Amino acid sequence: MSGSATFIIIPTSEEILIHRLICQTVSRHYLDQQRVQLICHSKSQLILFDQLLWSFHPDAFIPHTLTENNFMQPPQVLLSDQPRGNINADIIVNCHEDPIEQAHQFRHIIEFVHDVSGDKPLRRQHFKHYQSMGMDIKSYQIDASQDLTITN
Repeated sequence: MSGSATFIIIPTSEEILIHRLICQTVSRHYLDQQRVQLICHSKSQLILFDQLLWSFHPDAFIPHTLTENNFMQPPQVLLSDQPRGNINADIIVNCHEDPIEQAHQFRHIIEFVHDVSGDKPLRRQHFKHYQSMGMDIKSYQIDASQDLTITN
């Protein structure tokens, strides 16, 4: 399987906006009955997203787990702080510093590119990695004048 990757370019360094966009993306794919793995860059970010997904929407929460055992009941969201190639996920949202090594095993990978120091060169390396694997790659620039939200 040769999957695809989407890079969403966000013109901000405000972490709360970046985190909100990531939560919106996870929510949209979860509501589409897709299994999502959100790969965090650290344990502290994992704890942050664990809390955010519980309180993300005022009327509902995004069910998620931190253990692979509970990931078997779809639809589900798995939070982890390490890329794992053996997860049966439809969508990977990668916030980790490392690209997904077994990217071709997944249908779609989403990465956010933002103005936080050092992020653009890092994501550029991820782009090249996925490109070298023959993945279909797209990128979207969110206009700075737009409300920084992602909708269907």
